[in-house]
Amino acid sequence: MTFVFADLVGYTALIDHHGDDLAADVAVGLEALVLTEIDSSAEFVKTMGDAVMLRVDRPADAVLLALRLCDRVCNRDQWPQLAVGMAHGPAATRGPEYFGATVNRASRICAFARAGEVLVDHAAFMGARSLDAVGWIDIGEVPLRNIASPVQLYRAHPYRSVSHIGLVDPVCRMTVDSAHAVVLEHAGVRLAFCSGECAGKFIVDPGRYGQPTTSDDA
Repeated sequence: MTFVFADLVGYTALIDHHGDDLAADVAVGLEALVLTEIDSSAEFVKTMGDAVMLRVDRPADAVLLALRLCDRVCNRDQWPQLAVGMAHGPAATRGPEYFGATVNRASRICAFARAGEVLVDHAAFMGARSLDAVGWIDIGEVPLRNIASPVQLYRAHPYRSVSHIGLVDPVCRMTVDSAHAVVLEHAGVRLAFCSGECAGKFIVDPGRYGQPTTSDDA
């Protein structure tokens, strides 16, 4: 079985800067979006706050599903970005739940993935590498938390694009529509914000928000 974890990146920042209600709406919206994308080859296992867990029969189907989800979420205005991790292998079942090393590995891979990335382990890669519309980047062996040995990872991407990410507000981490963004220049770089409120927070303490995504990079 192939287990897929999809997590909203920057969800804590979304809560901090836009409140519980919007964050809850986004989490519920993610579940609804995923349910519209899965078919009979996939099982929606559960929602875990700002993440979802899926079980898919074949790695190839799991990769295509993950890429569709990233495309839809990461290009959706006023939403956080999505990171996806997956692993293929056996698992134990207890009622509707799944347990074991494969499930844990998929979860840790998702935690390692950055916004807009679909990362898979070697077994999932071997089952999906022949997909015509998908390119692969060999990430190498990566140490993952609470897993004894490094895990060989691969990044899947559509041939049409290596990155799904557009403009991202450096404060709340939501995707920003360039037509409605508040644009500021900082240290010679043009930055896009979802609102004047987020722009004001950045002006007060720019060092707090790390390296932002710039309008020139998008």
